[in-house]
Amino acid sequence: WPSQAPLGYLNDKNTKSIIVDKDKAKLIKKSFELYSTGKFSLRRLCETINNLGLIGRKNKLLSISNYQYF
Repeated sequence: WPSQAPLGYLNDKNTKSIIVDKDKAKLIKKSFELYSTGKFSLRRLCETINNLGLIGRKNKLLSISNYQYF
């Protein structure tokens, strides 16, 4: 990536590479698993995962459009 790493990853300035953000990656994986069941709308998925503690780069909760971007 030529700029910031996507959500779930971190930029490692020492090695100039991208590494997995272990805390956020677990929640992102969980969101894919829940959505793939077909029982979750994006709104319900957003509420569920945000309640589990997934936050964006600016320490704000993610919106529905952020989940569409995944």
